[in-house]
Amino acid sequence: MKRFKYRLERVLEYRKLVKDEKVRELLNRNQKLHEDSEKLRELETAELLNRIEEGARLNAAQLQLVADYGFRLRGAIAGQVEVVEKSKEAVEEATAEYVEAAKEEKSLSIHKSRKLEEYKEYVQQEEDRFVDELNIQRAGLNRRNRE
Repeated sequence: MKRFKYRLERVLEYRKLVKDEKVRELLNRNQKLHEDSEKLRELETAELLNRIEEGARLNAAQLQLVADYGFRLRGAIAGQVEVVEKSKEAVEEATAEYVEAAKEEKSLSIHKSRKLEEYKEYVQQEEDRFVDELNIQRAGLNRRNRE
């Protein structure tokens, strides 16, 4: 009897590779989102630290420096917020791609397991037929020997 061979095995292997690639891509995008979010937190912290405390005495040059630095920080924060939003969108896109790849791989895995079960049932039926045929032949030989 032939061994079980799944005709779509290469397709299944390819789908597994695609799924693994999508996982790596998702992890990379999550890492980038984390880094971008961390940079945003650092900028926001720097802005909080840049505020002038009540009762602090500053001359005009120091006041101008603090104001300029605060202005640049707010611009950097606004830019970083956009970067974080784009990173979130990229993560959502990567997640959707991964889910789709996982579904495709899972459906082929399920198909393979069903085909394997069908093959096992077929093999069992063939073995049962063979055993039945042997029993019939034995029964016929036993009758002839008795007669």
